[in-house]
Amino acid sequence: MNQHDEFQSFAALNGDNRYAVANQLAKQYGMDASQILFAYLKVAAPILNQQKSQQVTERQQRQIDQVFTAFLTGTQTGDEP
Repeated sequence: MNQHDEFQSFAALNGDNRYAVANQLAKQYGMDASQILFAYLKVAAPILNQQKSQQVTERQQRQIDQVFTAFLTGTQTGDEP
């Protein structure tokens, strides 16, 4: 298993299908889709603000995925940041 397989990628939240993915995650984590989208944006913005291009690199997506996974699992345990 490589490092990228250790967590789920949420890269689909960057694309045109983001609302459908947010709805699916919202159901899974007992949240509203708008909460999912807002939280993802809040996690991704500081990481993406460090770049000059508009393309998300694999390294950046891994960082976003790790932080967002921690957010989602924290909502289930009550340890939400």
